[in-house]
Amino acid sequence: MIRIKKISKVVTVAFFIYSMAVCFQSIWLKPFASLLIVQGSYVRGDLIVVSTGSYERFLFAADLLKKNPSSNMLILGDQRLETPLPGKSPLDIAKIEADLLELPKDKLEFRHSTSTLVDARQAKKLMKEKGFRAASIVSDPYNMRRLRIIFNYVFENSNLELRFVHGEEGWYPDSWWKVEKDFDFVLKEWIKFPIDLIRLRLVG
Repeated sequence: MIRIKKISKVVTVAFFIYSMAVCFQSIWLKPFASLLIVQGSYVRGDLIVVSTGSYERFLFAADLLKKNPSSNMLILGDQRLETPLPGKSPLDIAKIEADLLELPKDKLEFRHSTSTLVDARQAKKLMKEKGFRAASIVSDPYNMRRLRIIFNYVFENSNLELRFVHGEEGWYPDSWWKVEKDFDFVLKEWIKFPIDLIRLRLVG
């Protein structure tokens, strides 16, 4: 009898905790997304940097280039990855999309990259090659904090100016746990975040 009462008490407490978590989910879940977001204002510079990680970020970067035709754009992607188009990597698709959007070919640079760390190294290398002084790094909202840490680490003491910007459309940080795309993105970022911090400290 005593055991049944203990089990009943545990179930009651567990149900109460669960009920509170559900009722106040917007309070305790929202910070998981908001902590990942860093937004800076776009200022015209020499270079716009974007990876092929998502279509939303690519379109946002393309729109910035159209509004600022004197800028250049570095598009990064992993040529090893497969896509629904046979024989086409994300970088190949980005080239096709750039043509469809009528982006100026003489302003575009496509380079192979396998991670955010390689993205930063490729961007720094191109800026030194071309003599660029300022770049706007474009990504998705939930990717921004990790991306900023990595880029700032790579560009430390380089005297090159970086700005970090993201689009707003297509993302739901106030209810990310209810949207499959947002949920997957936030979860993956919190997995990648400590891994990349450790990597920077150990490998650099």
